[in-house]
Amino acid sequence: MLILPGGGYGFTSPREAEPVAMVFNNAGYHAAVLDYSVAPRRHPQPVFDAARALTLVKEHGERWQVDIKQIFVIGFSAGNPKDILVAYSGRYNRACRKLTSIRQRFKSKRCAL
Repeated sequence: MLILPGGGYGFTSPREAEPVAMVFNNAGYHAAVLDYSVAPRRHPQPVFDAARALTLVKEHGERWQVDIKQIFVIGFSAGNPKDILVAYSGRYNRACRKLTSIRQRFKSKRCAL
């Protein structure tokens, strides 16, 4: 379970983070909270953060004992899961790789991937 707390794009709400993860942990699920980029960062950076988090879970699933075919995402308010579903559709993964390539080429620090 990947948890994206809300916070109105200016912060991530602590009450929608660890307490939610603990409920899922106590129910027998692996749960992680994504502390995604917030202001002054803007869209699409939080979406790239989510795509990277899901990629990490998939890459390390066996070691972390996670069934990568059953990864669930829960988002509150600004952490709405619709963005995550779009982020992992492949389109954003390709954009993320492209932005990383551009950043490396121009040595820009604007995109923190």
